[in-house]
Amino acid sequence: MTMKIDFDANEDSQAQAILLVNALSQWIEEQPQQPPRPGKAQFCYRPDGTLDSIHAELDGAE
Repeated sequence: MTMKIDFDANEDSQAQAILLVNALSQWIEEQPQQPPRPGKAQFCYRPDGTLDSIHAELDGAE
């Protein structure tokens, strides 16, 4: 499973990341508990150093 999260170049990428982390943290708290699965994430940056996107991939298939 692979996913990509794009950040708006016209907005503050750090503020967008904080909002995303807070929203996902709240959602995770509402879900039944399960063990984490291993995976990896790659950060992609724009030429000016701001965050452009995150590529995330879970290891293995279910």
